[in-house]
Order: sequence, then structure tokens, then C-alpha cells
Amino acid sequence: MTDYPAQPDSLDDQDDTPDPIDSLFPVSPYPPDPRNTLYSWRDLYPTLLRVPHRFSHSAFELFHSCERKYDLLKNRHIGSTLDSEPDSNRNNVHLDFGTALGAGIQELLLHDNLDQAIWVAMRNYYYANETSNKNEIAIVNALIALQATWDPDEWEVVANELSFKVVLDPATQDYYCGYVDAVLRNRHTGVYAITEVKTTGYKMENLEPMYSNSPQGIGYSLVLDQIVKQLGGVASWTILYIVVQLKSKHPIPTLHLYPFEKQKKDKLEWLLTLQLDYQRILQYTELQFWPKRGSKCFTFNRACPLYGICGLPIEGHEGNEMIKKEDDWSYVFELSDLIQQQMERE
Repeated sequence: MTDYPAQPDSLDDQDDTPDPIDSLFPVSPYPPDPRNTLYSWRDLYPTLLRVPHRFSHSAFELFHSCERKYDLLKNRHIGSTLDSEPDSNRNNVHLDFGTALGAGIQELLLHDNLDQAIWVAMRNYYYANETSNKNEIAIVNALIALQATWDPDEWEVVANELSFKVVLDPATQDYYCGYVDAVLRNRHTGVYAITEVKTTGYKMENLEPMYSNSPQGIGYSLVLDQIVKQLGGVASWTILYIVVQLKSKHPIPTLHLYPFEKQKKDKLEWLLTLQLDYQRILQYTELQFWPKRGSKCFTFNRACPLYGICGLPIEGHEGNEMIKKEDDWSYVFELSDLIQQQMERE
């Protein structure tokens, strides 16, 4: 039901705005998402001495760019107070746009139905502050471009919406996690592909170097191993990047498809890098020393929102008592086991 405004104290306070009327078809508010419910971390992890650290591809990308920024945003959680911080989920046009576009593309790959894909995308679009090239028109145009380019007779979707975590240390239960939109199989060659959807505002024509050696899709191949396990595994596979290039003040995006073949050694290198990055973070944590990287004080044509304050003694919230439950993971792995398995296969 509609909440009516309070009655004015006098006629002078009235305006000409008509009184609201109840909709003939009232829309019930969305029920609370149980995934957003907070719990005491001690109740969720009664045998641990601290909350497990959660890592992801984006977290490590942030760490690689500037350790000090990583500490302030991920460990001390000050990003929620920065309206301009792109890592915040609050009214984030980049996250909002990417989520809606990804949902639409996944639907299009599954069912090759453009109208349904647009409907799914719009249903997942929450209209954060739109820009000249990130808006609902760009989403529709990107889906139209993909349908014109995509050959459903070449690729079939064998799995979608999968999640996984890699336990980095059994004692602390620190973990790396990822989410796979879709796993494809080439109908003609039998080659499997991990699909990654990306958007970019870069204007250059050749975007291939941005994605060729990206580690994200390689990590997702851990899930691929489980899917094709009954076939004895695969010696090589493909990471297929669907890249939507958004040009400033241009409503029609450019679509790129970049397939990159990978080998077993690429997976082993990714696992070893994951282990080393994790050990570096533990060392910085123990020393309570997080270096500043001056080259990242100015990125994406603007100053870092932490510029000028990142050196101040900022009190963080490392001891947060209330946290969300972990997801229901499709697959759970141990890092040490994965490294051992890959070394034995080499």
C-alpha cells in the first residue's frame, strides 16, 4: 500500500500536487535477500581465531596496483565512506551495467532468444547513475550485436552459474573464490571454453593484449576440470572473452570475440602465483606495512579517492563482528592439492 504524506498544518503549506492513489496492481516489495543477513563470525566459524580472509580476482588486481589502497579498502573497509570509490557497490554504474549485461548475454548464449535476453538484462538493471555510454540503450545494442555475431551451431552451453572456492590455508580457512558464467563446448572440435564477459572504454582498435594473459579465466578452468573429469581431462582449452567496447557518447558498442588457447602449464603457473600472492599478503599483514604505489595515485583520468589521506593513521574495522554467510559453493578445492596434482601431470 502507498504511504500517504502527512497532512499540511495550514492551507499555506498545500501545493497543487494531486494526492497519490493506490495502484490497482500493487507491487509487493522484494523480500529480504537471505544472502545479505549478517551473523556473528564466531557463530559461523567457532573453531577459528579470526574471520577467514576472502580473496578474488578483483581483490588481487587491487593488491597488485597498490598495497596501501588494498589494505585501506579491503582490510579497514573505508571504501564505503567514499562516494567516488569505484570499488563500492553503492549506486555503482559500472557494477550495475556489467551485472545486467552479463545476465542478458548468458541468457542469449543459453537460448538464442534476443527478446528474452533483453528482458532478463532489464530485469537485472537497477538504473544507477547512467553515463553517455553505459545505459539501457547500450545494453540492448550490445545484445543485438552479439546475436548477429554469435553462431549457436558452433558452441553449446554445457554448464552455467557455477561457483568455486580454493582454500589457501586449512588452518585459517582463507580462500580464493570465483564465479563462472558459462562453460561452452565446441560442437565440431569438442574443445571446451570458459566464457568471460568484459566491458571497456578504451578506444584502441586491438584490445587483444588486455586479455591474452589475464589470469582470471585460467583460474576458472579449475571448474572445467571437474566438468570433463569423466573424459579424463583436457590437455588444452579455450578462454573465450566476449568484450563489449563502449565508446564515449556513442550509443552503439563494438563487440569483440577473443579466444585464447591455454595449456596445463598455464594452470600450474596460475596456482603458484596465487600461492605467492597470498604469502605476500600474509607478510604485509604480519609487518603491518603496506607500501604506497605512486604510479596509481592518478588513474582513469582522476586522482585516487584516497590521495592525500592514505598516509594518515586511519582506524580500520578489521575486527568486524558481523559478517555474511559464505555462498553455497559448487566446488571446493585445497590449494596444496591442486598444485600437487598439476605438478604430477607435468
